[in-house]
Parts: sequence; structure tokens; C-alpha cells
Amino acid sequence: MIEPRRLQNVRKLAAFSELSVKEICFASGYRNVPHFCAQFKKRFGCTPGSLL
Repeated sequence: MIEPRRLQNVRKLAAFSELSVKEICFASGYRNVPHFCAQFKKRFGCTPGSLL
């Protein structure tokens, strides 16, 4: 499945880059920040902003 793999890459970006959540969202192919954050939280139990 593409979604879990995409979210793994997003997790790395959030942890090791200085990009904002919005920049990571769009760079990862998501078009909706709230949907992106909800999917991330569902998968990892935390928000992408908590890794920044």
C-alpha cells in the first residue's frame, strides 16, 4: 500500500528537516493539511507538528 509508505517518509521529513507541517504535507503529495494531519495521527498516535 502506498499510504503507509508515504507516511513513513513523512515521519522522516518531520523529524529531520526544518520544513513546516504545511510544506511537508504538500511535498508528500497530500493536498489537504487537516486530512494529512489526521492520517498521520491515526498511523503514529501523534501529530506531525509534535515531531518538529
